[in-house]
Amino acid sequence: MSNGKLVISDGFNMCVKLIDQANNVIMHVKLPSDPLSMCNISLDEVAVTVSDYKSLNEIHFLRVDARKIITIKHIQLNHLCYGIAHHKGCMFVTSGTSLLQYTTDGRLVKKLYEDKSSNFSVVGVAVSSDGKMIYVTDFTHGMLVTHSSIVT
Repeated sequence: MSNGKLVISDGFNMCVKLIDQANNVIMHVKLPSDPLSMCNISLDEVAVTVSDYKSLNEIHFLRVDARKIITIKHIQLNHLCYGIAHHKGCMFVTSGTSLLQYTTDGRLVKKLYEDKSSNFSVVGVAVSSDGKMIYVTDFTHGMLVTHSSIVT
């Protein structure tokens, strides 16, 4: 994180961990299923996608301070939640076939991109620091798809 804290997701143990400078686990927060992706929302907050690939499709918001992780809230989405990225109040979430833009309170803004050629054609997501480019990983075809000027 930009505040110097190291926060990692642990899919095997279904949790997010806070790590100190000596690489010791200071604290962990259990999640209801595997954490699939994580991004910074602010200096002390992260958002984590959690999905059981069936009915549990959520984004968990966690605040991180010097010694602890606090769950702030979680929102339920009606689609799989793989990748997540954040830029200036906008969250970008991938579903496997779509890239969707959300507000941080969980309101869908719009569908930005869709590729139904496979269930894994829209998985990972990143946003450039200026917000002008969005990068999406297509696991099925081994490609990085670049989108410009779609961030509002």
